[in-house]
Amino acid sequence: MYCLSSGTQRIFFLPRKEHKIGWEVLCLKDLKISVPEAVADGDTVTLSCQYDLENDALYLVRWYLDSEEFYRYVPKEEPPARVFEIAGVSVDIKKSDANNVTIRSLTRNQTGTYQCEVSADAPLFHTEHQSAKMMVATLPDSQPAVSVFGVTTDPTGRRVVQQGERFKASCISGPSYPPVNLTWRINGVKYPVGK
Repeated sequence: MYCLSSGTQRIFFLPRKEHKIGWEVLCLKDLKISVPEAVADGDTVTLSCQYDLENDALYLVRWYLDSEEFYRYVPKEEPPARVFEIAGVSVDIKKSDANNVTIRSLTRNQTGTYQCEVSADAPLFHTEHQSAKMMVATLPDSQPAVSVFGVTTDPTGRRVVQQGERFKASCISGPSYPPVNLTWRINGVKYPVGK
């Protein structure tokens, strides 16, 4: 038995134990994960790990956060899913399986690199892995507050600035992670112009 490698894809050849002589291709390939780039604090998210085992059997799937295992799926065990308590990761085991893991009530502590590792079954236990980063953002709990100073008010109560007049404006946002990026627009035009 041997393995041919082409890029990240590996193919294992094993003699078939059938009436005719030939080769059976066993190949763990096309491993792809789906991890959102950013989610909000408190959200629930499902991470996906898709792969093609072709004729091979699945041995196990593991999920890691920054090199610490937090979820394992072994179809030959009972129960097949197992959760490891790390960094406050709260796995919804009822919504998790060999391809998906659902994490509830995310916090900033779960910002990091998520990795899915898949291993085919005996005799070769061929293993592939892929990772992606996810940021858990803490959003401000209210809209930004804008204050304008040094302007006149017209009879309808609108603040009016004549061309050439100077005024001062401030915009304050509530706490967030990462810090919010505030952009000023005057009559729909980004200010300062050209940036």
